[in-house]
Amino acid sequence: MPDLDEPEHVAYPKYLDQLSRARQVAFEGAEDTTAEIRRLQDQLARAEGEEGRELQARHDDRAGRNPIAKLTAAVGDKMLPITKEIRHLKRRIAAQEAWRRDCEDRTEAFTAEEAKVSQWVNDYLADADRARLKLVERAEAERFHEECADRDISPRWCQVLRHEDFTAEGRHRRGAFTFDDGLRDVGGADFGYQWRRDVDELNGLRGRWALHYIPESHETFLEYVPRTKNSAIWLLGNAIDSYDEALDLFVPLEQHQSERNSIALVLDAYEKHRAAKARL
Repeated sequence: MPDLDEPEHVAYPKYLDQLSRARQVAFEGAEDTTAEIRRLQDQLARAEGEEGRELQARHDDRAGRNPIAKLTAAVGDKMLPITKEIRHLKRRIAAQEAWRRDCEDRTEAFTAEEAKVSQWVNDYLADADRARLKLVERAEAERFHEECADRDISPRWCQVLRHEDFTAEGRHRRGAFTFDDGLRDVGGADFGYQWRRDVDELNGLRGRWALHYIPESHETFLEYVPRTKNSAIWLLGNAIDSYDEALDLFVPLEQHQSERNSIALVLDAYEKHRAAKARL
């Protein structure tokens, strides 16, 4: 049994090593005993051959004697030194066979116990690996969470407008909204309604950020709709020339909406896109 005074991750591998060595000793004992039995059996075969020849010689020698002499000689047959050696060899072989069976039984028992303990150790190591992986993943998630917290979520170069000022400047803008000031589907040019700017939450201004593109004017804008105040518009610009171009830029980002301060990803992508077009 393992030393349960030690931690399991120390005790069981140590016990597994002990079982492995004990199994090997028992296996080698069975192998050595089998070799010894063969050697004794060879000795027994030679002895029995010698006994047979000697008994035949004694039988031939007393063939002409009287019955009393024959009986005396027959009793002497059982007292021959070679006969005694044969009995001794048979006892030794029987003892060796019993020992071999014991070695084989112990080999089998150690093998079975080793398999069980080995499975336990493997399961323990797998659990430890999973726990380690979870710690790594948690640490990575925390690191990523902190990196997200450091994202630049300032308006930067965006034109920040009140909702009414934004819609007052063009029919195409007014067409992006329903009569109750809620965003509607603008010809399929909506790219998510769950973008995040965590500072809004910290300031008690819970609401939602939505990303839209107006094909008619090529304008991209973020709209923040708090629960209690009028919405605000961050106008990014008109650097996107087509709906397909907007799809290529924003669709890959949509899966990151739930990340902390994810609107920074929109601003970063748009800024990079605008700079690239300016170099053309």
